[in-house]
Amino acid sequence: FVGNNILTLLSCKRTARKKNFKHFDKKITFESKIDASNELKINEYYDYIVFGSDQIWNSEFSPIKLYLYSQIDKEKKIAYAASVGKSTLTELDKHLFEKNLDNFKAVSVREKTAENLLQPLTHNKIQTLLDPTFLLSSTDWQKVERAPKIKPSKRYIFLYMLGNISSRYREFINNISKKYDLEIVDVFSKKSKYSSCGPAEFLYLIRNSSIVMADSFHAIVFSIINRRPFIHLEREDNVISMSSRMENLERIFNTKFSTLDDVNIDDENDLFSFKLQNVDKLLEVEQRKAHEFLDNAFKPIEKDNNLYDFNFNCAGCGLCASICPKGAITYKTNSRGFLRPVIDEDKCIHCGLCSKNCVMLRNFDKQSIKEGIFSANNKNPKNDNSSSAGVFGEIATNILNSNGIVYAVKYDKDKSEFIRVTNLQELEKVKGSKYFQVDISNQYKNIEKDLKNKKVVLVCGTPCQIAGLKTKFEKYENLVLVKFLCHGVPSQQLFKDYCMQEYNQLPEKLNCRKKNPIWGKSICELSFKDKTILENNYLNIFLSDFDLNDCCYDCHFAGKQVGADLTIGDAWNIQKINEKMYSPNGVSLIIPHNEKGVEIFNNIQDNFNTYLINETDYHKLQDNVFKAFNMKTKLKDREVFYSYLDKNSILNSYKKVYSNHNSFVNRALRKAKRICKKILCRK
Repeated sequence: FVGNNILTLLSCKRTARKKNFKHFDKKITFESKIDASNELKINEYYDYIVFGSDQIWNSEFSPIKLYLYSQIDKEKKIAYAASVGKSTLTELDKHLFEKNLDNFKAVSVREKTAENLLQPLTHNKIQTLLDPTFLLSSTDWQKVERAPKIKPSKRYIFLYMLGNISSRYREFINNISKKYDLEIVDVFSKKSKYSSCGPAEFLYLIRNSSIVMADSFHAIVFSIINRRPFIHLEREDNVISMSSRMENLERIFNTKFSTLDDVNIDDENDLFSFKLQNVDKLLEVEQRKAHEFLDNAFKPIEKDNNLYDFNFNCAGCGLCASICPKGAITYKTNSRGFLRPVIDEDKCIHCGLCSKNCVMLRNFDKQSIKEGIFSANNKNPKNDNSSSAGVFGEIATNILNSNGIVYAVKYDKDKSEFIRVTNLQELEKVKGSKYFQVDISNQYKNIEKDLKNKKVVLVCGTPCQIAGLKTKFEKYENLVLVKFLCHGVPSQQLFKDYCMQEYNQLPEKLNCRKKNPIWGKSICELSFKDKTILENNYLNIFLSDFDLNDCCYDCHFAGKQVGADLTIGDAWNIQKINEKMYSPNGVSLIIPHNEKGVEIFNNIQDNFNTYLINETDYHKLQDNVFKAFNMKTKLKDREVFYSYLDKNSILNSYKKVYSNHNSFVNRALRKAKRICKKILCRK
């Protein structure tokens, strides 16, 4: 595939020019005429599909969704020198790239700026490579060029301006024209006799010019290919920014291009000389890089090399970083604040351990339930940081009193983290819910050390984190794994941005679910240096699923046997099953999965009033006890939410999406679907 052609889009309105474009197309051999918009057909027909280059990933100019093609097989998709063409991305741009770039076999871009923008959004290693026009020589291009019907009658300036020609530029061009008796060949002027020129004539006119004056990237490129003197007339309007593309060209040729302010109009040698040095040598180096990239891209994928050979949404469990024998994998946050593994290719030995052990690439059986599901309320409720009945606190206290170690999440306004807890004072720091993703990868070594030292180690985390830990430490009997019922993980970055927008500071302490005044009507408690605020807006954003990690919308672990000994959570709706079990201080669910889980539960059971929930009442509990929430439909809302963030605060973006989602029409449609579903179920 060839990307957008600016010349085509801006200048094909004239009938004569359209004919010249069609003539140029005849110079190129196309083996088929499959509709480029039909993803399934091109996926079936071609071995490889190459995307590139000019402006295809600039959302101000191109429908970038079209040039990301989600339904084409990953091993067929290659991006060569794809151009972003600008120095910033919108939130919607970031979402689209983050969602799709991993589905390319290989990715290269045309601008160094684009590499810096896109690298944090993908696992693929991005290279900056030559524009494809540079891969052919001047002799190659002469085979497809053609002289215009009316040739210039004397030496000429080839003027090629996509933006407006300012009075300053016009005066400069006219002065040179008069001083050296040069014709001005302007293919964009409607009054010009050259206005019908197409690509073939464009190539001829540049190669035979005395000097090129242009604000166009490709006019400068072909000046360099043909070693013609040129002056870069920097764009002075807002049509399309050229800075990133021109800066990249200057980087390749180790120079600053001549502009209007650099030229001595009275020095003919200075004006009409080609000034770039070592062009052949510099181009040879860059062309070699390009050919190496394409040669590697066209090789069949060798499976099990590393994680980047697979298409999956990372859960950030930390396992791959801990299991890599060369320490080649580290975790970094992407633009939205979610953890993504980054592989150092210089260290990677392609052993395949990361992909062979990855929990996202495995299937899990339905979770076992040993002795049933229990609800529990605390006999001696305390005014502590627990979000429910304090089950985790009691389990952790029991472990610590037995000289064990506890690992859990501590809130920190800069960066929350998994910490190693050795006493009851430190335990207070890890109680309560924290609604964002936290990196556990840096604690794997400490956990392993404690396990080898025969310590009883308790780790409490999300189901995906527990699956990673179980995979790594399955042989250790002294490891206790407790997972909590997980609604999904948002990023701490969004929480920090929210607090800065609404309160202009970050809270020193956080209680995401304060039982105020009673459990079941929880709100966030934000404790700042000078005040404490109770609010529920952030909680609403979280519960609306507008900022969860990609994998959470189709959870791989909920209701599955992921290696936990015990599951804990809130016993919402317990009053529908047993009114006597309800407590304003919170009611917890406790689900033992094996003998170890039963033993843990028995050790703390005397501190709680408990009730064994019958199998017939299981369906009255929240769905994620047994299966993931069906949240794939929320992905569209998330995309809309992020698209609003460019011009709105987080809170206002949430309100916009929420009001649209809960409009009368949408509510009526959802109700109609529920009614139809019930009727079909009865049948």
